[in-house]
Amino acid sequence: MTHLTYPSGPLHAVMRATAARYPDKTAITFKDRAITFAEFDRESNRLANGLAAFGLASGDRLALYLPNCPEYELAFYAASKLGAVACPMNSSYRERDIAYQVNDSGATMMVTHASLWPVVEACRAQVPNLARVVVVGERVHDAGGFTVSYDDVIMYAPTRDPDVRVEQSQLAALPYSSGTTGLPKGVMLTHRVLVYNQLQYRDAGGIGESDVYPIFVPLSHIYAVMLMNAALCSGAHHIVMERFDLDTLVDVIQKHRVTVLHLVPPVVLALANAPALDASQFRTVRYALSAAAPLAPDVARR
Repeated sequence: MTHLTYPSGPLHAVMRATAARYPDKTAITFKDRAITFAEFDRESNRLANGLAAFGLASGDRLALYLPNCPEYELAFYAASKLGAVACPMNSSYRERDIAYQVNDSGATMMVTHASLWPVVEACRAQVPNLARVVVVGERVHDAGGFTVSYDDVIMYAPTRDPDVRVEQSQLAALPYSSGTTGLPKGVMLTHRVLVYNQLQYRDAGGIGESDVYPIFVPLSHIYAVMLMNAALCSGAHHIVMERFDLDTLVDVIQKHRVTVLHLVPPVVLALANAPALDASQFRTVRYALSAAAPLAPDVARR
């Protein structure tokens, strides 16, 4: 039996220690953009300090309504550094879903993408406690000063660590259940839970600094949160994909010499049924994990 030694600090402290060990190593690749561990630590500091200047404080809820992109991960860790609570929201949500989760979680600030702003704008009257929306990407038209661009938030923000003490017992994230038996419910995850979870997965999967893996499941899903944290806290390189696409995934595997695949059953089925795939295209992959739903044995064998 493996005996693990668990760090005593908050989630971002584990990531920060990793960034100190591998400052110039690539942490995230997104399309043509590469972010090193040191750059991730600095930009999440800038974002945290910028959000603090706009009023986000320890204990506040920060809604994350974004497609898969590096800014999602940066915002998650910026919240961690402030002692705020990240509230992941699926980018497929529409007005009713957004209003429910923002109001139920008590979110006072949101980070979203310009492509999703029309949905947020449409439910603005239904979320009276949402004071500010940070928009990634193109600037949006907003006459009331409700929005601020992501670039403006970080432009003059310092890169120093925020001067906030965060305990491991504090709430770190508030993802919502799928609501299969009623309305979705917030799942309260402390820093301790997230720190222990990523370390246990790293140990079970043998994830280390030499590993490379893509993340194509929505970053709002707890599966992706685990994979994000495991990579950022171990020194592994992860490639953020906007969504699953078979051809893109195969290209990513070959281009980046992927070592581990984290799949879901429909993707395993797509791989099994793809006639043009060859085992040589997966020669760098040492194992594949399917999670989030049961995998039929016959599909696994194929």
